[in-house]
Amino acid sequence: MLIELGGTDFDDALYRYLLRVPAATSAELAEGLDAPRRSVMASLAALHEHGLVIRRPGRPTSYQAAPPHLAGQALILRQREALARAEADLLDLVETYRESSAVRSVADVVEVVLDEVAVRDRVQRMMRNARREFLALVTPPFRVIAVEDAGRTPVHVSGANRTVYDRRVLEVPGIAELMRLHAQPGEDWRVHERVPMKLIVVDREIAVLSAVQADIGPPATMVVHRSSLLEALVGYFQFVWSEAVPLPFRQAPAGDHTSILPPEDQRLLALMLAGLPDRAIATHLGIGHRSVQRRVRQLMDLAGVSTRAQLGWQAHKHGWLTEDDDKAS
Repeated sequence: MLIELGGTDFDDALYRYLLRVPAATSAELAEGLDAPRRSVMASLAALHEHGLVIRRPGRPTSYQAAPPHLAGQALILRQREALARAEADLLDLVETYRESSAVRSVADVVEVVLDEVAVRDRVQRMMRNARREFLALVTPPFRVIAVEDAGRTPVHVSGANRTVYDRRVLEVPGIAELMRLHAQPGEDWRVHERVPMKLIVVDREIAVLSAVQADIGPPATMVVHRSSLLEALVGYFQFVWSEAVPLPFRQAPAGDHTSILPPEDQRLLALMLAGLPDRAIATHLGIGHRSVQRRVRQLMDLAGVSTRAQLGWQAHKHGWLTEDDDKAS
């Protein structure tokens, strides 16, 4: 274990020797290991620093091994933290290199990342650094980002904040209300019957997308930098966005009263257009199943239609869900 964590062969041998005896002085350890006392003292100092050896009071000083299940776990945890810091520093260096490189090779355009912790760190860093635009396609399963955080946009983005959710996301109990409570001014959310992949694009300079479908193999993520491939991903997002149904969970700007529907009916209508069954809508809204059916009937009467499909068409026509969609195209 010690060798794997950066220790020497002698450190490992000394610690194993101490595990077999109640305690020993440096002289006894030197004799037992048939090694110079100077080497024993240096190794004891290193093991004590890492919490693997305990000094016992008295003259001469004796030493005993710390319990391996406690000291070893603490040492492994410190090593993991150091590796995480080194990985974060490495990612920063890579970004600096790419930003300063005038000519980028094909290998620099796309990275494949297999470690979920590294992906999570990269996504969080992208969201913190976003300034002008944030685009996202959100679909389960949620391995790297929790479902309640999926697609949440940075509050400091001054331009377009657009997210398309897979319909299955809204089937998670309570998620619709959570999304509504955390909505930020200027966000636009839509729902699609089937979002084919996870995608985040920040400022049209960098994108993260799932590289392998969840049911095919272990998770793998691609990081795409500015290139024709990135432009194609933005174009693909625009296509999915154009086919998706608006969700009215965002906070409308002050003075915006373009919809004649109250917020409760906007949420009901959006969930209905997203394809959720009435019972699931009732669960999201905290009302009864029959109340959902009655309110849908009232909306159909208001629109002057006889079917739910016609209601959806009239809702888009009259702008009952969002303001003018042209600005987001």
